[in-house]
Amino acid sequence: MTDRYRIIKLISKDPAGGMYLAEDTTLEREVVFRHIDTDSDTERTEEWAEEFTKFSGKLCALQHPNLQTIYDISTDEGGVSIVTQYVKGESLAERLERGPLQQFGAYRMATDLLEALHAAHTSGVYHGALHTGSVRRLPKATGGHRYIIVDLGLNTLATMVKGEDVHIADPVLLAPELHVENPDPNVRADLFMLGQLCYTALAGGHPFADKSPEQCAAAHLAGELPPLLDFAPGVQADFVDWIKHLTAGDAAQRPGSIKQAMKSLQEISINEPEPNIPGKTQAIGTAVPQPPPTAQAVPTAEPVNQDAQQTTVHEPATSTANKKPIIVIACLSVLIVAALIGVVIMNSGGGDETVDKQSSGLPDGVKVHLHDVVTINTMENRQKPVTIDLESDKTLDWTVAIGAPASMKREQKDGVSYIQSLFAKGKFKEYAMAN
Repeated sequence: MTDRYRIIKLISKDPAGGMYLAEDTTLEREVVFRHIDTDSDTERTEEWAEEFTKFSGKLCALQHPNLQTIYDISTDEGGVSIVTQYVKGESLAERLERGPLQQFGAYRMATDLLEALHAAHTSGVYHGALHTGSVRRLPKATGGHRYIIVDLGLNTLATMVKGEDVHIADPVLLAPELHVENPDPNVRADLFMLGQLCYTALAGGHPFADKSPEQCAAAHLAGELPPLLDFAPGVQADFVDWIKHLTAGDAAQRPGSIKQAMKSLQEISINEPEPNIPGKTQAIGTAVPQPPPTAQAVPTAEPVNQDAQQTTVHEPATSTANKKPIIVIACLSVLIVAALIGVVIMNSGGGDETVDKQSSGLPDGVKVHLHDVVTINTMENRQKPVTIDLESDKTLDWTVAIGAPASMKREQKDGVSYIQSLFAKGKFKEYAMAN
C-alpha cells in the first residue's frame, strides 16, 4: 500500500503517530497518510482482526460532507496505515488565534457538526474526544464556511493497534464522565464537547484553560462554567441557553439524542450577516502574525468588563497545575488576540454610512469610526506592530481579529484625536499609526 503514496511533508505528530501530506500516485491527488505503529507485544488474535475489520469498515463507509472521507485502512506487520481526504482549510484552533467567531459563524458550526455526528452515531461510531483541532473549515462560495470533523475514530483505532488506551483529547473540553481509563463515549458525551466547542468559539478561549484535568472534570461536574455572556455579551439568549443545555455537567441533563439537539437548534432564529459586496464595504483581515502552534490550543478566556470605557488588557493566566492523566492536545499554550478594531474612512458624500463633519487633523471629509474593543489575553510584546493606514481615497472596513464587516452598532468617533489618545495611554502597544 505504501508504494502507492509519495510522502510530501509532515503535517503534524500526536500520540497516534505522524500525519503526512502525500500524493496518491495512482489517482494523482493529495491525501493525508498516517501510519500507527503497533507495540511489539500487541497480540493480534482472530477476535482482534474481526473487531478491527468491523470498525474500520464502518469508518470507510461513512460518506458525509461534514466528515473527512477515509479512503483506505490497511494493516501490516508494523501497524496500520490510514489514507484520508486532505482538507485544506484551517482548523478551529488556528481560526481562534485571530479571535472569537461571530454568533452566526458559531451557529453554522454547530449545525454542521450536529449533521456530522448524526451520521457517525447512526453508524454506531462515537467521537469521544472533540477538541479545537478536530474541526477544520472550508470557505463556501456562497459565503461562510463548511465545518468538517477530521479525526473521527482515531482514538479507537490507535488504542486497538497499540494495545493500550490512547486518548488524544483536551481535558478542558472533555466530558467529565470521560475522565477515566478506557472511557466509553456516547451521544451525551459528544454533545457536551460540541457545546464546549461552541462556547470556546464564541468566547475566544476557555476559562478552564489553566486547570489540570482533574480540576476541569470537577469544575464541569459542579456546574462552575461561567456564563457565556461574561465573555460574549452580544450572543442572543436562546442560543446561550442551547449551549448551556449541551454543556450540563450531569449527563442526564443534556439532550438525549442528536435529533433532539438539532430540533432545538433549528428553533433558534439568528439573522445571517449581509455578505461583502464589491463596491461596498470590504473586509480586510490583518491579524498580527504569530508563529505556528506546536499543538492545538484552547486559550484562556477572560470576562468582558462591560463598564469600562477603554479596553482592559488581561494578563494571561499562569498555570502551576500538573496535567498528567491525559495526553493534552491543547491547554495553556497560545495567548490569542480577540481585538476588534474597525477603522472606516469615509469620503464626503460616499460610502454606506455618513457622519457630521467636524474639524480634525484629517483631510476635509475624512472621518474615522472606531469600535469599542475587547481584548482577551493580549500579548503586549509584539515584534511587529499592526499599522492602521488612514487612507481617504477609498472606503475600508478594517477588522484586526476576524476580517469581517464591523457591527452596525459600532460607536462612531470623529477625528483622529480619539485614536491617538488611546495609543498615548499605552493601551495598544502592539499597534502603531501610519504616517
